[in-house]
Amino acid sequence: MKKINGRLMRVVVGGKVLAGCKSFTLDVAVDNPDSSTKDDDAWGSTIYGSKKWSVSYDALYDSTGLVSVEEIYDILAADTEVLLELAMIDGIGGGLVFHGTACSGGFSMTAENNQPISFTGTFTGVGELQKGTVSCRNLPLRLPWS
Repeated sequence: MKKINGRLMRVVVGGKVLAGCKSFTLDVAVDNPDSSTKDDDAWGSTIYGSKKWSVSYDALYDSTGLVSVEEIYDILAADTEVLLELAMIDGIGGGLVFHGTACSGGFSMTAENNQPISFTGTFTGVGELQKGTVSCRNLPLRLPWS
């Protein structure tokens, strides 16, 4: 199995790459409510319940970037839902992509002495997270469904 370098996976917010992103984590979860009955004997039983997803990110502030802390603030302040994509951008196409509508879950900005300004934050999924394949050769800023 070929290993894939994490630098190829990007966070894309409203069709624009999140500037200065160092790392991100995609969390997908499902509630599994207990459905055990006396008929199950000693073994518990569960069913699939509600699904949810979120993305947390760690980035350096880049005032020249297309999406940075100012744009994240604007999204949050205006209660805007955005198309969020996590895409393997390698210039070839055929890579993995997850996409869905999300809202900002907030951010924290840190400015330490003699260190680059950084910010961390989250996006929370609104509805289904979809999986696909990047099919466009002219990435990074334009994805087929943008």
